[in-house]
Formats: sequence, structure tokens, C-alpha cells
Amino acid sequence: MIRGIGRVENGPLVDLAEVRDIARDAAGVLHGRFGTEVRPLTSHELASMNVWVFPKQALGELRGVFESFLREHGQAPKSESIIPEAVSTLMAQGTMRVRALSAPGPWFGLTHLEDRDGVRQGLQALTDKGVYTSPLWKQAKGQRGNEDALY
Repeated sequence: MIRGIGRVENGPLVDLAEVRDIARDAAGVLHGRFGTEVRPLTSHELASMNVWVFPKQALGELRGVFESFLREHGQAPKSESIIPEAVSTLMAQGTMRVRALSAPGPWFGLTHLEDRDGVRQGLQALTDKGVYTSPLWKQAKGQRGNEDALY
């Protein structure tokens, strides 16, 4: 699993590292690979869930980072331009400031098909504890006619 792990000081995000291979070892210790170095994680880190809100002027800056990525890696079939890495680049250049918001609760990484069962089990456990209702969505009649709406 890959996550952007951030550090906030006095309000703004000051560091954002793309951490790969996040997993628990046989002893249950959570760890991740920061570049070439494997470090333990506390599970209290601020993890990017890739929900970003950018002002219009930031999109031009991000476009420049993406174009650079394409020039360097665009022909590699498995290359991936990752938003936290682009944001980290712009933060390091001093061209972007980021305010991070935290949301309580567990998170489940759902990027690949093999993640699905773990997410399903995690959501079921939260449903069993009463955190979520079952069914999560209820069918209701829409306000403008007979179409269905989910809420």
C-alpha cells in the first residue's frame, strides 16, 4: 500500500512523503518504506487520502509538475504521477502552501483489486459495531418525480 504521510506544524503542512509498502510485520508492527529506508509507523500519522481541493492558480503549477513527469517517465508503461509527490515538489519549491484537515476514524486503502476483501471486512466490522447502519444507503423517492435517490 502507498500513502502520502504528512507532518503539520502550526497549521500548514510542512512535509509530505510518499510511503510505500505499508504493512504490519509478523509482530504486528506497522512500517513503511520512505525512499530506500524502512521505518516504523505509529498509526497516528497524518495520511493523505487524496481528497484535495486546489485553487485555480494551483492547477497551473501542478500542470508543470505533470508535464515534467511525462517528459521523464511518460513512456514507461507502469509509471504513475502521484498527487502527493507533485504537491511535495511544489511545497519544496516554495510555490505551494497546503492546509491539512484531519478526519477521525480508520481508513481503508482501496487501490487494487486485492485490497477489496480487506476493505469489505473493515467496513463490515464497523457495521457490526454500529458505526455504520445496514444498509448503508436507503432507497427513497426523489423530490422531482419517481426516480430513486440514495441517502
